[in-house]
Amino acid sequence: MITCFYFPETFTVHVPGRPVSATVGSIVTLPCGLSPSFNASTLHVRWDQPDSYQSPILYRDRVSLAGELEKGDVSLMLENITLADGGQYMCFVESKAWYEEGQMSLSIRVLGSPPLLSLSEAEQLGQVNVTCSSFGWFPQPELTWKDKEGRLMNNSNVEGLVTVNSWLLLSFSETPWISCSVSLSDLERRESRVVLKNVFTDQYADTWKIGFFTVLALLLLILVVIILIILTWCKKGTRLIKFVLIPVNCLIKEVRCKNPQQPAGHEEQHLHVLCKHRLGCDQHYWEVVGFMCNSDPGGMSVMRQSCYAGVCSDRAVHEHSVPLTHGNGFWLLCHDMHCLYVNTTPVTRVSVEEPFETLGVFLDFNQEILYFYNADKKALICTLPIPPNRTLIPLITHDAYSEICPLHLTHHPE
Repeated sequence: MITCFYFPETFTVHVPGRPVSATVGSIVTLPCGLSPSFNASTLHVRWDQPDSYQSPILYRDRVSLAGELEKGDVSLMLENITLADGGQYMCFVESKAWYEEGQMSLSIRVLGSPPLLSLSEAEQLGQVNVTCSSFGWFPQPELTWKDKEGRLMNNSNVEGLVTVNSWLLLSFSETPWISCSVSLSDLERRESRVVLKNVFTDQYADTWKIGFFTVLALLLLILVVIILIILTWCKKGTRLIKFVLIPVNCLIKEVRCKNPQQPAGHEEQHLHVLCKHRLGCDQHYWEVVGFMCNSDPGGMSVMRQSCYAGVCSDRAVHEHSVPLTHGNGFWLLCHDMHCLYVNTTPVTRVSVEEPFETLGVFLDFNQEILYFYNADKKALICTLPIPPNRTLIPLITHDAYSEICPLHLTHHPE
């Protein structure tokens, strides 16, 4: 059997006029074909990069002819694409009587990291600076800002080729959340969102409240001073009456509330009501009824003067004359004259919308966290880290025991 091959005297090489695009780590085919179409299995076919002609080892075990040579398809398949593979490629085909070459471009794309959004307070009240940054992109991506409705928002200039950064100044009233997306195309996109609502609202609200109550306290103080001066001038010659403040036992010596009563000069002792259970593993939940207030028979809410609840260590059980701090083995949520705080050093105030009656305590040894809840509204108040590998005992204020329901412990709270 004799096989005959048809070889035209001349031929041309066809390659794409536009760059071929590929992502790092993928497989790409660089098209190259002969016209007219004929069997190219006996021709000399060579692919090379003008800039990497002296480094063929970079392509070892990664390249092959992917086309049908019998039909004149001499396309090249390149596997495990790297960023260095981008650039110009030459497809060279030579017969005994003729040769032709075609040049094409391979564009490499690298999908970068998800955008990182950060917030910072702006100088103008009610506004916030949102910064968006992402790294590891190639080529330079497009960065866009969008609000909740999907509307594009103006942003500042983008800097860098591999790392992009952008910031946007806006007010809280414009949109409850904002998104930042970085993309090379519609299908190659990274997007992140951040909620703006109430990010700094609580801070502004606390500032406003502090200012308001400070001014109110000053006005009341001035009014009291004026009244005392008037009474003093109106009652000249009368005997001087001494007003003596009887100190209330401070449950936590470090607490600082507005207008606190002065502590007594002698050392205070702290007596607690302790749970008979010693806890050292798993999860436990109990509730303290009447923590901040109690309901009288008529349904009216009566505020408690002071109360604290939490856990203590075995060593702290026998300590009655030391400050109730973490270092001494106490982890507590305390209430004293409308002031709610945890016994850190210094103490940390905790804000609640209104006084509540039932305190929920959730002790999680697995996560090493102590949770305090407003059980009336099923809302988290605050958390405290607890030391590992420690046996802890639930406790409450000794003078609150008659008003507090028995503690109920469960390993699996709802």
